[in-house]
Amino acid sequence: MKAVRFAVAAALLLSLPALAAAGVHSIWSDSGMYIADNSGSTLYPVTEGGVVISWSDSTGAMFANLHGRAVILGSPTPTFRDYDVELISGSASFPTENVMMGQWNIRRNGALLCGNCRGTLVGLDSGSSIQFFDSTNKFRFFASVGARKDY
Repeated sequence: MKAVRFAVAAALLLSLPALAAAGVHSIWSDSGMYIADNSGSTLYPVTEGGVVISWSDSTGAMFANLHGRAVILGSPTPTFRDYDVELISGSASFPTENVMMGQWNIRRNGALLCGNCRGTLVGLDSGSSIQFFDSTNKFRFFASVGARKDY
């Protein structure tokens, strides 16, 4: 009888971490759509990109990194620019489940354009696309959602 109670107690204790991990979300994409650079109005098409976003409801932990290679059309030939947008700190509580707010670093070709900038990532529950924009709306990043996992 003691062995049975011990087995039940052990099973319950081992399942607690799994219960505590509930409410973890992640979004992936390998296709950026557009990037706006320092103007907010001119959108450059993205030829290749990658997005990884993850957050936990229970701990408030967040991770977000957006990367895209934009085509800058011009004469005589188009040029390419690599952009990276990374979350460096974020709010532990979300106003809604589809918004991530925080401080971000924005880089172009490896050079820091905006360090510790306030910004927002929206569309985390839309299922089709996400959008990042900084508080001045000069830098924006649009991407289609490739996959989403909630567990």
